[in-house]
Amino acid sequence: MHPSGSTVIPLDVALPLLSGDMEALVALDLHDDAIGDQGSAQLAVALGRNRSLAKLEIWRSHVSSRGATALAEALKGRSEGLKELNMSSNQDVGDEGATAIADMLVSNASLETLWMLSVGLTSKGVVALAESLRHNNTLRLLQLSDNPLIDDEGATAMGRMLAANTTFEKLWFGGTS
Repeated sequence: MHPSGSTVIPLDVALPLLSGDMEALVALDLHDDAIGDQGSAQLAVALGRNRSLAKLEIWRSHVSSRGATALAEALKGRSEGLKELNMSSNQDVGDEGATAIADMLVSNASLETLWMLSVGLTSKGVVALAESLRHNNTLRLLQLSDNPLIDDEGATAMGRMLAANTTFEKLWFGGTS
């Protein structure tokens, strides 16, 4: 059992639960499960059909930009379902994955909290996220700490976003340049 009270289960057990009639399944913790890109793609297919899952934890699960892109595609245009996504400590998400997430945020109206600590971002990915969040009134909390290659350009872009987005509540930005 995880300290949060959730049970960590492997992906092969989780996929049938997401794909079936499990309306009661509201949180799924797959951290440290090494789901990788193949697992992310399978998870994306299941998420495309599931509207009850509110929280997904895939931190430290070997997800790269390809996996992040698959998940972002599944969440595009959603107005219900997933409210919190934690994809922290997946160093290979990088700017390409962040750009896919940013593209998804333009049309997603369900995600409220996004954790992207230590995912290999530079200012390029942060600028993409900031631009999308200028037009997203749903996301309230964004965690971008421990991405040391974020410099003044990324911080300035986030500052502009905060000035334009009046519904955004909290940005974590520690451990950057």
